Amino acid sequence: MSTMFRNRHRAASRMIALGAFGVAASTAVLLAGCTPTTSSSSSGGETSSAASDCGVLPQNSPDDPDGVVPMLPAAAQTGFNDFPYTVEASAWSDSAPRTEPFKIGYTSLPLINAWGSDAYDYLEQRVAELGAEGVTDPDLATGLMADPATMTPAEQIALYQQLVDQGVDGIIIIPLSGEAMADVVTEAGKKGVVTVAANGNIPSPYAINVQMNPYLQGLQPAAEALQHFGGKAKVLYVGGIPGETTEQVTHDGFQAMLASCPDVEVVGEVYGQYSSAGAKSAVLQFLASYPGQIDMVVTPGTMGPGIISAFLDAGREVPMVTATGAQAGELSFWADQLDQNPDYVNFGTGGTSPEVSEASLQVLIKTLLGGQPIANTVSTEPVYITSENVKDFVVPGADLNSPDQIKPARGFLSVDFLDQFFKSPSPIE
Repeated sequence: MSTMFRNRHRAASRMIALGAFGVAASTAVLLAGCTPTTSSSSSGGETSSAASDCGVLPQNSPDDPDGVVPMLPAAAQTGFNDFPYTVEASAWSDSAPRTEPFKIGYTSLPLINAWGSDAYDYLEQRVAELGAEGVTDPDLATGLMADPATMTPAEQIALYQQLVDQGVDGIIIIPLSGEAMADVVTEAGKKGVVTVAANGNIPSPYAINVQMNPYLQGLQPAAEALQHFGGKAKVLYVGGIPGETTEQVTHDGFQAMLASCPDVEVVGEVYGQYSSAGAKSAVLQFLASYPGQIDMVVTPGTMGPGIISAFLDAGREVPMVTATGAQAGELSFWADQLDQNPDYVNFGTGGTSPEVSEASLQVLIKTLLGGQPIANTVSTEPVYITSENVKDFVVPGADLNSPDQIKPARGFLSVDFLDQFFKSPSPIE
């Protein structure tokens, strides 16, 4: 493991130590890769080139015109290193508490993978629990896009507006396009509706964006992989949904990184729609027309098992596959490779959707209770997964085809961590 990744992993571990949600969900994501046979990514024979700039991420301050990040405690500021979006003062920073129960709405991308399905199921369960305590209406109002092949930002805007028309107090959203949602979120905010973007970014002071730093989440593992290959690699990019917020950050950031990597060749670019089955189909089609070497695969996440399966079904050597939001299947595959070769190398980041859902719900309820958020963004450095700790997150009995998320562990978006982003935090139970 490189010094950079080790230092970042230690920083993330300090965040984990802040405490757990008290929920039955947790964090971890990995980068799965390599083949059951010997491959260059698992041999340990290639080392990072210390003299090369390829794979070195910058340490940049965020665009913060309102100066809100320095107002946060030091532990809360680490999630804004290299942050790709503008951070603004929250429009809710002086808001008064409202009267319970609160009516909560939810809109998201289609439920096509475990990440999305688990996020929805968890929120529905938690809102029902809070409803029994009188904190919320027990029924979660929903507006879910149905088909990734036909969905558009306009469709999600219409679903969002329907929730507003139902009289919700707050909405949790996984946005297809944060930019497209900005005006309608601002309009709803001026009417008193609080919007929390879970794992996405809406550029409005009336939104509160709760996310793992998407630049570090997707690009730190890719950077480490490029260093592992000494800045010389043939790369396949397997994207999620074109134009989706996290996908765009990963894609554009990786392209920018390649400016310092003259010996890295991107051999192809395909899209799997954040579906393991979709990624498998797309990669199989690519491999049928490309017989050449592939050293590593870069992806924004949740598609690792499908990517690995495609290489196996094609009878091809499985390269190092970077992933965020990894599933139990690819984590099991990684652990199996490590059992066969103790020098197996891989890099990973991420967290589970129930944790992000809980954090988003906490932020929404805290705001409605008059917690007065300081900024329009809650960002945390992702959890870093290495061969040193990957087995802490392996799901017993899982194999490559397992559709589930990873084994629960301690949370990284703890209540104590979230409280740092509010003037007067009011925790919910």
